Amino acid sequence: MGKFLRSFSVRQVEQIRNTLPVLAWSMRRYLDHNPRKIVFRMDGTTHEQFGLKMEGVEWNYKNINALTSQNLFDERGLCYGFHLRSGATHSSVGAIEMMELAFKTVSTDVRKFFVADSAYATHAIYNCLLVNKVNFAICLGETVWASLLKKYSGKITWRSTSLKFFKTSK
Repeated sequence: MGKFLRSFSVRQVEQIRNTLPVLAWSMRRYLDHNPRKIVFRMDGTTHEQFGLKMEGVEWNYKNINALTSQNLFDERGLCYGFHLRSGATHSSVGAIEMMELAFKTVSTDVRKFFVADSAYATHAIYNCLLVNKVNFAICLGETVWASLLKKYSGKITWRSTSLKFFKTSK
């Protein structure tokens, strides 16, 4: 099995990876004959490994011996991108290439949205989203917002909303 998997060239792996968003978009159009919007969600996942001799397994920031994957799904669960990487790879590495490939595959008349956690809060990713005219919500880490909240706390006006955060009424 191992010899078979290694018989793929880097170019062949790239071609297979480039086919994923095309297939996902074709399935989406089949499910929603005329989709008006699409919500992409991107995340990285840790895959803990226990073998002694495994290619790419590294200790990550949580001190877990693992591989990591990066994936891009829409709200219907269709996968537009997946990449298995070594364990110590930061979540946002390679995200822009995956995002741009998915965005250019989806019709220009479809409104695009993007949701991600703080690992994807980088200038390069923001620029990618703006250039591709994608609406987005990316969680910011406390290291970013804590100082801003303290600095502007007297200038911020809080209003009550119907939104619920973390299963509370606030």
